[in-house]
Amino acid sequence: MRNIKPLKLILAYIALSPNVTTAEELRIMSWNMQWLNHHASSPVLRDTDDFTQIKSIIEHIDPDILAFQEVGSLKAMTMILPPKQYDILLSSRTDHPRYTFPNTNQFTGFAIRKNIRYRELPDFTKINLNKKGLRYGKNLKIWWQDQQIHLLNIHLKAGCKQSKRSKACRQLKKQLKLLSLWLKTRIENNHSYILLGDFNYPLYTSLNNKKEKQHNHWFFKQLGIPTTALKQHKTSFSCQIKIHHKKSRLITYTQPIDHVISDKINISKLETYQYTNKEMSSNQLSDHCPLYFSIP
Repeated sequence: MRNIKPLKLILAYIALSPNVTTAEELRIMSWNMQWLNHHASSPVLRDTDDFTQIKSIIEHIDPDILAFQEVGSLKAMTMILPPKQYDILLSSRTDHPRYTFPNTNQFTGFAIRKNIRYRELPDFTKINLNKKGLRYGKNLKIWWQDQQIHLLNIHLKAGCKQSKRSKACRQLKKQLKLLSLWLKTRIENNHSYILLGDFNYPLYTSLNNKKEKQHNHWFFKQLGIPTTALKQHKTSFSCQIKIHHKKSRLITYTQPIDHVISDKINISKLETYQYTNKEMSSNQLSDHCPLYFSIP
């Protein structure tokens, strides 16, 4: 009888907490961490309090798998994730000066909770296009329930706006054409897949007008898959961040550039983490809001 009250408290906590993932759900998080590095040569400098707050956000979301972008070192990840709980995999992007930024690098990668069965696959190196500053895709296969799921974490070329003839759009188009080959292989082999990360291209979920439809159509035409593969956010998208250009200010994004694409997998509760004013006022977090979702 003495154990009934503690058991009731535990059950009540599980029922009330939105961040408790049951054994029947796999929680996946994606976050561009804006030049996260442990050394002073990083373009974005962070102190101990900043790392502590980033760690707190990850603990709040409590992912089984974290797909990260713009991380400069394994040591930086061990400052925000407990190595005893997660395996941390960085892409093998070359450190050659031709492909890096001054004094630092940007890696994609995964942190996988140790109870998740997975296999690390070769990096998707082609989308680097042999260009300075472009990143490799991190490739992974996991086993979840009765599914085998291929995950590809990407960080695509930035700067493609309205003119599809611009240099940035031409490079992005080449990357998308290469990704279409990866997608084609998954589809032809009946593989379940999730393509996620920083696409650096806004994709509209509302499609309120012709312009938005054309915007999405161009992107998915290059990928060779229907626009319905884009997973919808649970609520309307909003991401308020603090930027530092000469002086700090808050801006709000209303269209996401971080996305999740999948055709077969039942993805639920796709949400964006909203930074609190307190978090933003006193900490250097990121210029992206984390997104997260569950697989039943």
